[in-house]
Amino acid sequence: MGRTIVMLDCNLDEELENEGMIREVVNRVQRLRKEAKLVSTDEATLYIEFPAKAGKVRALVEAETARLEAATGTPIHIGGLPDGKKASLTQETDVKEEKIKLHLVSAVAVGGNGVNVIDGKKKVNVKVETEDGRKITYNEFLYEVRSALDHWNGTMKLKLPNGEVMKYTTDIPSLVGSTLTVV
Repeated sequence: MGRTIVMLDCNLDEELENEGMIREVVNRVQRLRKEAKLVSTDEATLYIEFPAKAGKVRALVEAETARLEAATGTPIHIGGLPDGKKASLTQETDVKEEKIKLHLVSAVAVGGNGVNVIDGKKKVNVKVETEDGRKITYNEFLYEVRSALDHWNGTMKLKLPNGEVMKYTTDIPSLVGSTLTVV
């Protein structure tokens, strides 16, 4: 029986490293869209904010923006969130040890007929009415919040803008456009 020897070159070249960084950015964008409960057909725009001393990741994102947009189905802008825009979800993350801040602005976005809910660094917008125009109940609202935040363990309390904790008797439609905080 013959023997076969396989030799692998395990050294990373620049092209392979760049491909890995692009895949990481695509992954971060896709996870952010998933956290925002967007499906592939939902329109959203991403703003990527880099620190003042940005390095290789920024240069690569700038050079490969069209490729990133095609892979994620999301228009991408380099820089912070413009005045007047509200992010549906903002997340800080690391790509190859470089910190970046992602701001996702959804067409289903913050405001409109929804309630903003913040849990630490996660911010989501929860609609208060169904597709057929019916106002959702307190229990339906809590389910939507838990689902959007993937917060299934333990109890969940929401602090209203006036500082009070949300109760079963809270009028959900009256909260449209306001921001609640998970406590």
